[in-house]
Amino acid sequence: MVAMVVGLAALCAASPVAAQSKEDSQWAPTAGGTLGKLDSGPLSTFMEKIGLELDMTGRTFDVGAARGRPGHSMIRITFTQIRIKDGSSANDGFYRFVTDNVAIRGLKVERQFRFGPTKWPVAPMLTVHGGVGKVSGSVAKFQPAPGTRRYDGPPISSESVVEIFEGHSWLPIFGLGVGATASPSRHLTVTVAAYGLDTLGAYKGLVQVVYWPR
Repeated sequence: MVAMVVGLAALCAASPVAAQSKEDSQWAPTAGGTLGKLDSGPLSTFMEKIGLELDMTGRTFDVGAARGRPGHSMIRITFTQIRIKDGSSANDGFYRFVTDNVAIRGLKVERQFRFGPTKWPVAPMLTVHGGVGKVSGSVAKFQPAPGTRRYDGPPISSESVVEIFEGHSWLPIFGLGVGATASPSRHLTVTVAAYGLDTLGAYKGLVQVVYWPR
């Protein structure tokens, strides 16, 4: 998975940024996060096909560095955290798991595509990202009452959250978003994704900010 991240970073770095030379590009600090909640609901059909029923909500946050310049496409390389709300749940058909202090933390590489002339003050954009993260936290494990799918009783044990993911503590991070981007000054770019997907769910509303030093 680390090789996947390195490969993606190399691919992004090699991709041409629209109407922009390497001499014009610069590194800049960047941060972002979801405004609305991350909700597993829109991905429920896919998750059920792999034998996992999710009822999870949460939020995402990232901080790192961007490569590009105002009014153009860019690359972002960031530390990211996906924080799952306590009390979210998963069901593998045999047990129900309820989360406590669960988060995925890792590295992601993002390519943000800006469409339209540089002179446009606001332009449509598409962002895609991939990476790898380590999951941490615990889950309370519930067993259904005999002959039912009711989980009304007390938990039978407390387990590491990796049990939901078949013992894997490292997970792929992936997603995309669509929205708009604007550069109100030569030092600032603000991007708003109206809708997107991030690993375990979908979100409505994400903001990213880049401060260009020169």
